[in-house]
Amino acid sequence: MADEAPKKKPKEVPFIFYGVNIKVRSENPNKEELYTNLIEKIFRLPRIDVAKDKAMAIKNLDRVELPFNEQKYLAFEGVLTRYSLLENNEWFDEENKEVTTFNQIPQGLNPGAILTNFIFIPEIHKFYFDAKAGGVSLNNVVAFFKIAISKVMDFTGHLDGQNYDVSIISETDQITKIINAPRVKKLTISVSYTNDDIGGDAMDEIDRQLKNSNIGRAKLNLSPDNTGSINTETNFVKGFLELASENGNATATIINEQGKKEKIDTEQYPRKITVKINDGQEKGLIKVLFEKMMQYYRSATNE
Repeated sequence: MADEAPKKKPKEVPFIFYGVNIKVRSENPNKEELYTNLIEKIFRLPRIDVAKDKAMAIKNLDRVELPFNEQKYLAFEGVLTRYSLLENNEWFDEENKEVTTFNQIPQGLNPGAILTNFIFIPEIHKFYFDAKAGGVSLNNVVAFFKIAISKVMDFTGHLDGQNYDVSIISETDQITKIINAPRVKKLTISVSYTNDDIGGDAMDEIDRQLKNSNIGRAKLNLSPDNTGSINTETNFVKGFLELASENGNATATIINEQGKKEKIDTEQYPRKITVKINDGQEKGLIKVLFEKMMQYYRSATNE
């Protein structure tokens, strides 16, 4: 009997997801209920204009219950779309070089649709979407949620962003790079307090101080004294920097290890969650992504 040919190992397909942190300041202590209502209301909006010629909408939204550490959590998987808006009905015909119009384009039909898969977990109020789709940027997603939240939430106060925040989730290594830089010449930090997310001691202290002071958003513009460098090891500066990773952003001018001036903008380094799925088994993508998110946000150090 001839030896059987070895089975080919299934090809793994990588997916890269970027995330945003969505926070609503509300008297409702039930975060799952609050953010479930939020995402379902946004789903019912027909469209959100995110630029002069671009609009977005949630195309599909499905509830799923997924297990983690012997507990089930509610999550939403769906499809986000971005498409183009036609400024006019003038079309250029390349063949005969004439401008023509079409009178039978159905109202509400728009070109250039791009689709991207996403997951939203109300308990941790994090939204991660497939960055490989192309054309749907983090800035698009941030703009989409900022405008959508202002439309669907019934705030008693003003709608200037003090009642909600949408932040790009950045890689912590850029925060670490700023903290460990030999010299920090300039530092700007913009943050808002958390929805009881837990971090390091310095971050927790700054977070607590912001909440106790009723400060919804803080912006620091720091420059050094005659020493020529900001001390980033103090709990004050370190706490603000750690908070900025998921609840704001930081920009810095540093002198790096090579003695060269370097500028860092944490929003340019979004956190990536990479998920590898065997080719043809993409249906299990959201479950694997969910587990990776929960492992990070509900681990012993982040619980």
